[in-house]
Amino acid sequence: MTYLELAYKVLEETQRLLWVDDIWQIAKEKGYTKTLKESYTKEEDNINALDNILYAEIGKHTLRLLEKKGLYYLVDMENLSAQIETALYGTSILSYREIVAHQKVKRFRPSTRGFSGMFFFSLLIICVPIGLYLSINAPSFFSLLSPTLIIGFSSLLFSFIILVLLYFQFTNVVIRIHSDRINIYRLFYPKNRVVSILISDLISIEASGLDTDNQISSNAKSLTFRYQKSRSTSEENPRQEIITKKIRCHGYINPSGSYDPFSILIRNFESFVTLRAFLKEICAVRKIPYQEK
Repeated sequence: MTYLELAYKVLEETQRLLWVDDIWQIAKEKGYTKTLKESYTKEEDNINALDNILYAEIGKHTLRLLEKKGLYYLVDMENLSAQIETALYGTSILSYREIVAHQKVKRFRPSTRGFSGMFFFSLLIICVPIGLYLSINAPSFFSLLSPTLIIGFSSLLFSFIILVLLYFQFTNVVIRIHSDRINIYRLFYPKNRVVSILISDLISIEASGLDTDNQISSNAKSLTFRYQKSRSTSEENPRQEIITKKIRCHGYINPSGSYDPFSILIRNFESFVTLRAFLKEICAVRKIPYQEK
C-alpha cells in the first residue's frame, strides 16, 4: 500500500473531513501503516510525506482540500455541503422549520472577496489616469509640488475611498432570519439595523436576481418585503399601515469563479440560492405570496 492509497482508504471509510495528522492516526489504529511499502522511522516524517503527496494530488480524481482549515475530503460523498459545515461549525440549520424548532438564527452576509475586487477596480479608475499624468509630466509636476497640492490630492483620494465604502455600505446588507422575524443590517456596521420585520406581519416577498442562473453573478440583487404595521389611533380602533421595503444587495454572497459546490466556504459565505430557499419556505409556511423577477 502507498501513502496515497492509505489516505484514500481512510477518507472513504470515515466519510469525514480530516487533517493529515488524523488520517495518519486513524490509519495507524487500523493497522494500515504496517502495510506501507516504504515508510520513515519517525512518525512526524511519515505525516509530512503523506501531506506532501496529498497536496500534490488535490484536484485529481476525488481528492480535495479545504485550504483555510487544512481539511482533506473526497468529493463523491453524499450531502457534502452539510458535512463540511457540520465538520467546521457543528450541526447546520438547513430550513426555516429547524429555526423554529431549535430557536436559532440563520445568518446571511455578502462576501468581502467580491467587494475587495470591486474596490480595487474602483481605485484603478482614479489612480491609473493620475499615474499616467505624473509619469508624462514628472519634471514639471515635481517642480510645482507644494503642501497645498499634496494635501489636496490626498483629500481627493481619501474622499473617493470613502465614497466607495459608502456605496458598499448602502447597497449591501446582512440578513438574519429568526423564528419570529427577519432582521436586516447594514454590511459594515451590524448594529445599524435597517429594519426588523415580524414574520406574522408579512404580506408578500418579491425577489430579484436570486435564482440559480444569477448565483455567481455580481449584478444587483434585491428583496422587496410588504408587511403591515399596526398604528393605534385608539386602543379600540387600531389602524393597519402597509409598508413596502426594498433591500438591495450588489455583490456576492457566494463567490466562485465557477459554480462548484465542492470549493465553497460553506458557512462564511451562504449562497443566494440558500437564502432564496429559506424565504420561499417562510412564504409556504405562512401561506403568503412569493414572486421572482
